[in-house]
Amino acid sequence: MISVDLIGQIRRAYFEQERPIKEIVRTLSVSRATARKVIRGEDTTEFRYTARAAQPAPKLGPWIKDLVDILEAEARLPRRERRSTQRLFETLRGRGYEGAHDSVHRYPSLLLCTLQRRMKLWRASASPRNDLWVQSASPE
Repeated sequence: MISVDLIGQIRRAYFEQERPIKEIVRTLSVSRATARKVIRGEDTTEFRYTARAAQPAPKLGPWIKDLVDILEAEARLPRRERRSTQRLFETLRGRGYEGAHDSVHRYPSLLLCTLQRRMKLWRASASPRNDLWVQSASPE
């Protein structure tokens, strides 16, 4: 992310010192597109990058169910007997998948992160230590 200080340096170099964009890019280690964006933007004091809510998967979309079925079957196997993402890609390719390996490679890790996040939330909300009440035996 580009800082307000760097935006100021780029603008001072261009407008006050009248240095060319090529020199600004070289000295401040920014891309030409970034330098141009800062110079053209009048009221911009900072840049924000918006993260996507969901990664689009147009080719993988119809194959996600098959991939999840394969991953669920693989989860029961010992770790060393599981297929690599390259083998998963080749399996889907044999069934008619026409997309890229990168999409198949990315999906299991996203699925794992989602499952880990759910487990963490579940553990936090269903902590037995908070809900447990034990009546102590009193001597009579």
